[in-house]
Amino acid sequence: MSDSRTGTLLGVLMLALSLYLYLLYQEVESLPVGISSVVLFAAGLHLSIRNVRFLEPFRRISPFLVGGATASLALVSFGLDNYIANSYYSQLLALASARLTALLLNLGGVQVHISNAVLTFPDGRALSVGPLCSGVSSTVLFLLLSVVMVADFGKGAPKKRLVVALALGLVGANLANVFRITFLASVMYLFGLGALDVVHQFAGYAVFLGFMSAFWLLSLRWVRRPQPGPA
Repeated sequence: MSDSRTGTLLGVLMLALSLYLYLLYQEVESLPVGISSVVLFAAGLHLSIRNVRFLEPFRRISPFLVGGATASLALVSFGLDNYIANSYYSQLLALASARLTALLLNLGGVQVHISNAVLTFPDGRALSVGPLCSGVSSTVLFLLLSVVMVADFGKGAPKKRLVVALALGLVGANLANVFRITFLASVMYLFGLGALDVVHQFAGYAVFLGFMSAFWLLSLRWVRRPQPGPA
């Protein structure tokens, strides 16, 4: 077996082990377990895609995604997310997310009643969008990672393009969270609370990492694109 195939196989095994540790972290909420999961994910991702040419841009930003996952674990493990959740901005964002989710569900044919930030479905089940679900933590992480990524990749890039990209990313991070809530609400309505409990464990990280990957791959390409010179 070639070295590249061996590395790829080892990477896949490490990714599988990181998934197991993440599930364990959900049970014990131990920071060392969570960090171990992130480290294995980072190493497994690097080994899995290092020889895949079209995934090279993703490999370049993967350290920042890993940094975001680590920061997210730290926020939860040290209880810092409670300080963020108690902010007035978080409460406003939770209400806005709940209303947008209700609008999307109603447009999709599910008649949802909303009171404050509680969504009530036709079958009587309800879903509360609390401050911790508002997406404010994702917004904070996006801003922190943006500072690091701009410092690393944005050298010499047009300042106006950077400002536009960051503004669009901030809006997009919040809209991504609305999508997450809408998805979770749909899972609860269609499949019940048991399915919601399972999906809820992964939806936050999956949506955040997916959004960060897509946003920065596209925006950095646009930000660093040469501008046409004067005629």
